[in-house]
Amino acid sequence: MAQVASLKNKFFFSSVLTAVVVAAALGTFSSALMIRYLESNQALVVDGLIERVGENMVLRHRMKVQAFERVVHSDAVQEYGRTFREHLVVEVFTHNLDEFKHVSYLDEQGAEEIRVPRSADELQYYGSRIFFREGMRDKGKVGTLPVSDEMGSGQYDICYYVASYDYFDRFAGFLCANAPMSDFLGEVQSMGLPLPGYLTVLSTEGLPLANLLLGGASRLSGTIRESMFSLNVSESRKLFDLPEGVARASLVDIEGERFVLFKKALPELNWNLLLWIPHSEFMKPAAEIRNYALFVALFSLLVVMAWGHFISGRFDRQLQSLVSAMGAAAKGDFTSRAELASKDELGMLASSYNSMLDKIQGYERDLVAVNKYLGNLIAEMSDGLIALGPDLRIEMVNKAACRLLGAEESELYGRNVCQVLAAFSGCGRETIVREGWFRQDFHGLELKSAPSGTDPTWLSISGARLTDESSGLAGFICLAQDITPRKQSEKALRLDAERFRNMADKLPTPILEVGEGLEIGYANKSAVRIFNLPARVQRERLTVDFLACPEDKDRFRQTLRSAVEGESFGPLEVGMQALSGGKLTCLVNGVPLSGEHGKGVRISSQDISERKQEEREVLLAKEAAEAANKSKGEFLANMSHELRTPLNGIFGMLQLMQMTSLDEEQQEYIRTALSTGRSLLTLINDVLDFSKLEAGAQGLVESSFDLRRTVSQVLDNFRVPADEKGLLLAAVFHADVPRYIVADESRFRQVLFNLVGNAVKFTESGKVEVNVSPLPGVTISAKVTILLSVTDTGIGIPESQIENIFEAFTQVDGAHARRYKGTGLGLGIVRRLMELMAGEISVESTEGEGTTVYLTLPVAVGKEPSSADEVVFGLDKSSKPMRILVAEDDAVNRFTVEHFLSKMGHRITCVDHGEAAIKALTDGQFDCVLLDIQMPGTDGLEVTRLIRSGKAGIRSTIPIIAMSAHAMSGDRERILESGVDGYVPKPMSLDTLELALQQVME
Repeated sequence: MAQVASLKNKFFFSSVLTAVVVAAALGTFSSALMIRYLESNQALVVDGLIERVGENMVLRHRMKVQAFERVVHSDAVQEYGRTFREHLVVEVFTHNLDEFKHVSYLDEQGAEEIRVPRSADELQYYGSRIFFREGMRDKGKVGTLPVSDEMGSGQYDICYYVASYDYFDRFAGFLCANAPMSDFLGEVQSMGLPLPGYLTVLSTEGLPLANLLLGGASRLSGTIRESMFSLNVSESRKLFDLPEGVARASLVDIEGERFVLFKKALPELNWNLLLWIPHSEFMKPAAEIRNYALFVALFSLLVVMAWGHFISGRFDRQLQSLVSAMGAAAKGDFTSRAELASKDELGMLASSYNSMLDKIQGYERDLVAVNKYLGNLIAEMSDGLIALGPDLRIEMVNKAACRLLGAEESELYGRNVCQVLAAFSGCGRETIVREGWFRQDFHGLELKSAPSGTDPTWLSISGARLTDESSGLAGFICLAQDITPRKQSEKALRLDAERFRNMADKLPTPILEVGEGLEIGYANKSAVRIFNLPARVQRERLTVDFLACPEDKDRFRQTLRSAVEGESFGPLEVGMQALSGGKLTCLVNGVPLSGEHGKGVRISSQDISERKQEEREVLLAKEAAEAANKSKGEFLANMSHELRTPLNGIFGMLQLMQMTSLDEEQQEYIRTALSTGRSLLTLINDVLDFSKLEAGAQGLVESSFDLRRTVSQVLDNFRVPADEKGLLLAAVFHADVPRYIVADESRFRQVLFNLVGNAVKFTESGKVEVNVSPLPGVTISAKVTILLSVTDTGIGIPESQIENIFEAFTQVDGAHARRYKGTGLGLGIVRRLMELMAGEISVESTEGEGTTVYLTLPVAVGKEPSSADEVVFGLDKSSKPMRILVAEDDAVNRFTVEHFLSKMGHRITCVDHGEAAIKALTDGQFDCVLLDIQMPGTDGLEVTRLIRSGKAGIRSTIPIIAMSAHAMSGDRERILESGVDGYVPKPMSLDTLELALQQVME
C-alpha cells in the first residue's frame, strides 16, 4: 500500500510537474506569439501613420509648386523681360508670400534684380549656386533644392526654382522662391503621435534637413537626444544599411537605448523620413501582456490546467479582433474597430487601440478641414479682420478690411495700426487713435472719417489681445464694421421719422422707400404687415427686389433702377412675396427720391390678389363653358341634320301633292298640313337652339305679318285634339288691335303654340280662349304694346308651384307629368323668348278651375303687304330647261328633288354618292349640279373642292347648289365659303329651290 501510495504520489507530483512544464511552455509560447502579433500590428499602424505624414508633406509640396507656377506664369513675370515693370512683379510676389519666405527674380548672370520681401542686406548673387546651373539645363521645369537658412540658424529652406526665357527662346532670367521647412513640419506637429518619438528629414544625399520631437519625447535623457540629433551625413547613411526588423521597421541602438526605426522615402521631394520610437514604449503593451500571462501561469496553475482551453480561446478571440482591426488600419481603413471581448488587459488594449484609431481618424478629418475653414473664415467675413503683431503692426487683413480702410493689402502690411487709423477720429472722450487702446480688450469703438466734400464714413472697431504663455502678448485681433448706413439712417430718422411715420403709418397702402442700392430704408405699418417684414427693416439691409416673385424679379429690379435715375413708373403689375412665403399680386407705383441721403425710390403698392383670382376663376369658367357649348353645338348640329332629313321628305311629298288635281277641301288639308309642318320645324329649331337662348345668343328676325292669320293658324293646329275632348277653341280680337304688326313672327308663333298646346293638353272640358287687345291706357300709333292672354278651364296650378313652371324640364308635379306627358320645356322657352323680344309674362291660376297666362309685347304697327309680296307655290314655265345632276344619298329626298325639277321642266340625272357624281360629270354634259353636303364616302364639300381645283377633270366653273340639313346659325356661311354658288336648306320648298336655280344661272 505504501508503494502504491508512493507511486500514486509520484504520479501525482509527476502530473503536477508535467502540468507546470506544459503550462510554462504554453504560457511562454502564447506570450511570444502575442508579442509577435503586437509588434507586427503596432508596426503596421505606425507605418500607416508615417505614410500619412509623407502624404501630407507631398501635398504641401504640390501646393507650393502650384503657387510657384502661378507666379511664374503670371503676365507680369512673363512680360518682365520686355516691359521691365518691376512694380507689377513685386505685386505678384507679394500676393504669394503666404506660401514662401521670399521670392526673387535673377538676371541671366544670377544676380538678384527683385526680392520680396526686401531684406536689409544688398541683393545677392546666385550664379554659382547649384540650382542656377540645374535650372539652366531643365528648361521650363520647376526644380527644388534644400538650401541653408540665410540667417545662419542652421535650419534649411526648400528652394523652388525655374529658368525664364524670352519671346526668342533666349535665357532671360531666373525665378526662385524659398519655403521654410517649418511649413512642412507644422502639419506633422498638429497631427500628434500616440507614442513618444522623433522625426528626422534627410535629403536623398543624406543631408539632415530637420529634426522634430513628437509625442512627449522630452522624457528621454539629454545624452540620447544629443546623439540622435547630432548625426552627420555619413552616420545618417549608415542607418539604411541596418537589417530589417518586423514589417518596414528596423531596430537601432543609440547610447545603449534601443529604438524602433521606420523609414519612408519621398521621391517627389527627394527626401527620406526617419521615425524613431523608443523600443520600451513600442513594446510596452506587449510587456504588460507578458507579465500578466506569467503571473496567471504561476499563481493559478490549477485554473490554467482546468480552464486553459477556455482562456486560450478567449485570448485568441480578442487577439484575432485586434489583428483584424490592425490589418484594416494598415491598409488605410481607420473605420474598423477591435471587438471588446473582455474587460481584462487585452480588452483595455483593444479599447486603447480603438481610442488611438479614433484620434487618428479625427486628425485626418481635421487636417482636411482646417485649411478650408481658415481660408473661408478669413476671406468671406463680412466684417473687416485685422491681425496685429506685438508691436501693433498689421500682419494680416481680409478683403472687407481693405475695403473699409480704403487701401490694398500691400499698402497695409507692416504699417502701425494707429497710423492707418489716423484718418479716423474717435467719439466721446477719446478723439485720437492711441496705442493705449490696444493694451486691453475693447468693443464697439466708433471712428469717423470725413474727407472734405464727401459724407463721413463710420467704422465700429472691436479688439481682443492675443497672449502666449511663454512671451506674454502675442498680438492683437481687430474686427471692423462699416456702420455708415446705420449712422445715416439714425440722422434721417431724427429729421423725418416722426413727421413721415405719423402720416404714412395711417395709410392702408403699403409704402416702401429704397436707396440707390435698392435696399429698403423705410416701410410703413401696412407694408410690414402685408409683406411680413421685420419691424426695423432698415437694419436688415434687405433689397426690395427680394420681395418680387422669381419670375418678376429681373423686370422689377430694372424698373427700380430706372426710377433711381429719375424715371417714375406705374401702375406696374408685379407678383410679390412676403418673407414668410405668402404670394400677392400688386399694382406698384414708384417716384424717384433725391436729397442729402442720396438717390432712392418711394414705392406704393395695392394688393389685387383677390381681383386676379376672380379673373382667373372667370377665365376658367369661360373656357369650361366654351368647351361645353362646343360639345353642345356639335350635338345639336347632328340632331338638326337627322330631324330635317325626314322632314324634307314630308314637305316634298305634300308640296308635290299640292300640285296635283285636288278639290278645295283637299287643298285646305294640304295647306293645313304644310302650315303644321312649318310650325313643327320652327319648334324643332327652337328646341335645338335652347342652349343659345340660355346664353342670350339667339337673335330676332323682325318682319310685318298678319296677326289674326297667325293666331288662327296656330289654333288650327289644335282643332283635332280640341274636338276630341269637346273643347271650345276660340280667338277674340279687340277692335283696336292692328291687323299687321312688325315682330319676329316665328318667335311669336312658337310662344303662342306652346301656350295653346299646354292649355289644350291640361284641359279636359270647357274652353281654351285666346284674347288679343291693346294694353289699357296706351294710344295706338306707330308703336303699340299688345296684351295677349290664353285662358283655359283646366286643372289649374297650385300657388306654390307657379314660380317653378317656367324652369326648364319642370311641370306642376310628377303625377301630372305621367298623366299628360311632355318634357316640361315649353314654358321655359316661352319665358326666354319673351325676354328676348322685350316682353313680359305673368300667370293667374286657381287649382281645379283653370289658368290664364298674360303676355305683354311691344311691337310696331306693320303695313299690309302687296300682292307681289304674297308667297305662292307655282312654276316659272318661262325658264329654259336644263340638264341637272342631282347627288343625294337619301332615296326619299332624291325622289322629291327629282320631281320638283321635273315639274319645272328640267332633265335630271340622279346619283347617290360623291364618286358617282364625279363619274357622271366626267361622262356627260350638265348645266348645273345639286349636291347633298353630307353623303357617305366623298361628301358634297369634297366634290366641290375637286371640281373647283380642276382635279376632277371637268369644267371648274359649273354652277353648284348645296343642299343641306345643316341649317343652324353659321352653317350657311360655312358652306358658301367652300366654293358653292347657292344654298338650299332642308326641308326645302319648291319656290326656294326655283329661286336658287334662277340666282346661280344668272
